[in-house]
Amino acid sequence: GTFAWPCQRCNGHGMCPTPLTCSCSNNWQGEFCDRCATGFYGAACDTYCDDFITCGGRGTCNSVGQCVMIRSIGAVSDSQTATNEYSALFTVTVSGSYKLAVRYGVCTYSPQSPDACPGAIHISGSPFSLSAFPAGTNAFQSEVYGAGVSDATSGQAATFFIKARDIFGNAKTKGGDAFRVLLAGTKPAKADAIDLGAGLYSVSYLIEIAGLYPVFVRFGDAVVGSNDPNVSPYTVKVWAGPARGETSTTFGLVTTAVAGIDFKW
Repeated sequence: GTFAWPCQRCNGHGMCPTPLTCSCSNNWQGEFCDRCATGFYGAACDTYCDDFITCGGRGTCNSVGQCVMIRSIGAVSDSQTATNEYSALFTVTVSGSYKLAVRYGVCTYSPQSPDACPGAIHISGSPFSLSAFPAGTNAFQSEVYGAGVSDATSGQAATFFIKARDIFGNAKTKGGDAFRVLLAGTKPAKADAIDLGAGLYSVSYLIEIAGLYPVFVRFGDAVVGSNDPNVSPYTVKVWAGPARGETSTTFGLVTTAVAGIDFKW
């Protein structure tokens, strides 16, 4: 195993494998082990709560690790026309398939009940199937990945990919976005983003001069993966390719020599 010892740096919630690093206990995280790990709550981070495991998918964990029932969406009647019609407003931030239950009556939460709202009665057709689709593409949430976004060889094509996501981090399921790609550096070059469908794009480029090239992937005026339109989080290192006779050169005393004497060139 890894040798470590207690230290003040970790706030008593971990060990120090080196004087400047912390290896946190299971319930803690952070550089100084000063925050609860995902799913743990409370001052001692000793309360576990998960929306699906602990709350059975019928509630959410609050700040102290207690299940809070997902409340019914408030419905407001049209009192002026007295048509007995109701309106409801809700927001979905995670794309996917849902069941929308519309009930009337008193809903009493019970941890032991498999019913999310025991006591209330479904209206005709409830629960309804609901499909939530991703919102518009967001530059900061979209991601760039692949070998070609960090390494390339001069004279050889390199490739990386762009995955479009919305402001909530949902992966886009359709293409059609206009991404622009520029490799700045010793010899700037543009590259085209090819739409592969389902929100995925491929980018191929070929650089002939070795060096460092910041990669700017833009969506509109924003840079993918960065809040600053002038800063790119991606830099490609283009390595020199294999030696080639037609591009290699010589220098020095290559036209004259004296018999019996070595010359370097």
